[in-house]
Amino acid sequence: MPNVGGATSHSWAPSIGRILYAMPKALVAGLATFAGASNIRAAPVGKHGGGLTTEANALYAQKWLPQMQACLNEPWVHSFDPEPAIVECALRSVKNWESSSGHPTADVVISRTAFHHKIPCADAVSSLEVLTPHTAKEVSITTKAIVNGNEEFTQALDEAELQLFFHSSLESLSDLSSATTPYTARALFELLQEGADVETFKDTLRDSSLDFRIHEMVKDAGNLVDRLKPELRVTLADRNRFQVWLDTHFTSKPDALMNDIQVHSLLLLLAEHMNTKYSIGRT
Repeated sequence: MPNVGGATSHSWAPSIGRILYAMPKALVAGLATFAGASNIRAAPVGKHGGGLTTEANALYAQKWLPQMQACLNEPWVHSFDPEPAIVECALRSVKNWESSSGHPTADVVISRTAFHHKIPCADAVSSLEVLTPHTAKEVSITTKAIVNGNEEFTQALDEAELQLFFHSSLESLSDLSSATTPYTARALFELLQEGADVETFKDTLRDSSLDFRIHEMVKDAGNLVDRLKPELRVTLADRNRFQVWLDTHFTSKPDALMNDIQVHSLLLLLAEHMNTKYSIGRT
């Protein structure tokens, strides 16, 4: 998943110290086990420091803890309760170890340890074809907050803004930031109509797979909501509804040409991005 730059707002702003303090003891112990030790708290003197320490303890402090802290500092964390965010970051660290450690039986260590601790790994989504009420809006709000905190998303919209300028009737980039009324998707579409043909704009974005990249970022954010707020997408119908919405508003293939709905969706995001970027309409 891409890292999800700007921070999102939330009623609480947890410090790393507070989040790590809240980490369940079993999870801390599990991480130590994944690293190859059964106890990181009490052990005989190790070769990586004085006092009661172990090599695993030192490795956890030097490598695993910084990974956890970096993950828990990502903007998406503020969209979720602390403990699900901790679990997500812990499992990312476990996956990173499995992928990069070179340990010959890393996958077996992880699977057998998860089995021993009775950690459920099956997808528990219900197959009921009944939509969960009153959750679609919250899924949308949470997903949007995550994507807005993604630096790659901001860069994609900056790229779309530049292409908008090239294909619009504007004479200079400074014209974009000097607007006196907030941008709308309709206003941006009119700028394209007054300049080059709209189809040329669409062709250019297809060449860079820009809309598809946004599709993938929104999908990743939705999957994060699915994992950490499973109560919002309980049934298979809930998941299917999100996928249909996603594929309707953003191109699902890198070489696909945007249709009218997808152009409108992109210009709507771009208008919001430009209004925020240039503080247009704010007093």
